[in-house]
Amino acid sequence: MKKTLLAAMSACTLLYSCVAAAQNKPSPELEYINTLSSIAHHCNFLAGLARSAYRLSTDFGNQKAQEVIACSNEGTEKGKAAFKAAMASQHPSAIRDGIKKVYSRWQTYMDSIDATAPADAAAERAFSDAANDLKLDIENP
Repeated sequence: MKKTLLAAMSACTLLYSCVAAAQNKPSPELEYINTLSSIAHHCNFLAGLARSAYRLSTDFGNQKAQEVIACSNEGTEKGKAAFKAAMASQHPSAIRDGIKKVYSRWQTYMDSIDATAPADAAAERAFSDAANDLKLDIENP
């Protein structure tokens, strides 16, 4: 009797955890936003390291600047692929427009990331605002 009760409780716990895990999976649109954000923040972080490296040594700074360029190029390709994947699925027109807006603002932000100067704060803010607007459109259709 105890073994049967224990098995039933274990099965219920496992079922509950599976249902909870399925509910916590972010939507494809949120994954798209997270992908673009992580790419931009990573490249911006590398650009900050490159600016600091210039203060130590020009050669070391040039090496880090090349890493920023590579990050920007790779990030742009990943972002373009994420944009195409997000646009390939069916969305209401408001979310579709939001996806396009987030991508264009992200592209502007990525273009402002440079190893010699801080990224454009207005472009970063515009990207963040567009991403937050899209999140609101997703949560409140």
